[in-house]
Amino acid sequence: MLSSIRKERQKIREEINEFDTLLDYIDRRSYRSPHLVYFQEYLKHCKKALLKDLDSSLDKITEGFSTTEKSSKLRDFRSNLKHLRDLLLKFLLSSEVPRELYWLCDLFLEYNNTRAEYLICMSEEIASLPMSYILMRLGLNETHPSFWNQMKDSDFYFIQVTSNFKEPSSAIDWPIILHEISHVICKEKKIDERYLEPISVYTALRLLDQFSTGLLPPNSPLIDAVTRKLYVTEYLADFFVTKCLAGAFGWRFLEKYVSLVDIFEVDRDRAHPPPDKRLQRMLTDIKRHIKNPAVPQFLEAGLAELMGREGKNVDKRLEKLDVGTIEKDVEPALNEITKMLNTEYKYTLTDDRIKESIQETQWFKLLSKLSSKAAVKKYLSQKRFDAFLRQLSDNFADATPIVADPSTLYYLVMLRYLPSTKSTSAINKTEEEVLSKLIADAIRLYSIQRTFLQ
Repeated sequence: MLSSIRKERQKIREEINEFDTLLDYIDRRSYRSPHLVYFQEYLKHCKKALLKDLDSSLDKITEGFSTTEKSSKLRDFRSNLKHLRDLLLKFLLSSEVPRELYWLCDLFLEYNNTRAEYLICMSEEIASLPMSYILMRLGLNETHPSFWNQMKDSDFYFIQVTSNFKEPSSAIDWPIILHEISHVICKEKKIDERYLEPISVYTALRLLDQFSTGLLPPNSPLIDAVTRKLYVTEYLADFFVTKCLAGAFGWRFLEKYVSLVDIFEVDRDRAHPPPDKRLQRMLTDIKRHIKNPAVPQFLEAGLAELMGREGKNVDKRLEKLDVGTIEKDVEPALNEITKMLNTEYKYTLTDDRIKESIQETQWFKLLSKLSSKAAVKKYLSQKRFDAFLRQLSDNFADATPIVADPSTLYYLVMLRYLPSTKSTSAINKTEEEVLSKLIADAIRLYSIQRTFLQ
């Protein structure tokens, strides 16, 4: 073997050994959360898999090429490894987010019977990024098939959030992050494959990238197909978070859609369905599970305001797309899939679930001991239930420590924003930040309660 080729191969091994710097960085962190520990174990697995059968993989990369071309192929491979390590380091350096956000996401995964390893990190966009997509984007599934075969079935996820989600003062908007966790659920449980299985989500996104850069012609049947695939994945993510949080996700989605649309979409202006179509499906599910008519009315009013104020801008993003035809094509399949998912995944925020959650709180148990059972039960009767929840919502805003499960908690906070029968002033940004900090505190207390008192 020529000396230059030998040196290139040695540099590749040295590059792989540089993964130890990531492991050392985690060891030096003042607080190693369970999610960092999981990532550390994943990195060890990644390094071990890269080194396994490396020589034979490098032989295949350079097979049949001249000496100069062999050196170039090896440099390209090493460059991809460096890119991978730099990207993982970037994720690590930006992964300090509130523990309460992790607890919320963990509980959401638990609600949906899903185990997944992930890291939340700061980015310029809001997205869930599977490690498998990164490896495929770098071509490592082709250049190092032995490595890929060891990694493809043990995925790790990077939940990318923008800086305005970093502090507890943004907790009121965390349901938006649960939409990204829903994508993790869909990938882990292979739910995405239930529609247009031959087209993977990764393939659909790559083809849409090529369309966006002009490599694929407009009005292509293939682009229409991948758009339908991506629409269904977004609807399914909406389905899971709406199923568990009722109207709270739709509410924050409406509040943030215009300011975050470019962060959601980046360059893929066709990857997400129009906001009105998404809200309409959410409203159908909400009305099925929540009896209080004020909730869907509140969201319908917010949707009307959004489309009246920004409708032309929203529509302009989709002007080259036959949205009506796509919606018509995906609706039957989507209805069938969600019907099955309602059976497979039991957790749903209903009126009965909210009542159970309230009855499980420590203050309600104390109230039951201090009062007659008949006096307490009347608050949970359907006749008084909505008014009782409104009162709880007001109490929570006054810093009463209502330590309920987060689904019920977000529902109570949303009620605070519903039009009231009495004249009240709109909630300003300062009050919203106070509410957010109260939400984060309540999530933390609930997590501690579940860990030590149940």
